Amino acid sequence: MVARFGGDEFVIVVGKGGSDELIIDRLSTALDVPIIWDGGSWLPAASMGAARPHPGDDLATVVRSADRDMFANERQRKLGIA
Repeated sequence: MVARFGGDEFVIVVGKGGSDELIIDRLSTALDVPIIWDGGSWLPAASMGAARPHPGDDLATVVRSADRDMFANERQRKLGIA
């Protein structure tokens, strides 16, 4: 399930069994194709983070964890680590 979280932020909820890395890789691959129209093109980009709930976590806790992961991934990308 994909839902708009606010502004340009989206949350994707995936059932059990999916690998976080595989899901992020598939989304990155899908975004790695330029959108072309008459007179121009645009290459979309996204920062992504993943989180899994732990016993007792509510939705807000899981979303905050994913947000922290996203910012960590952004820092690594900017530093050329990832």
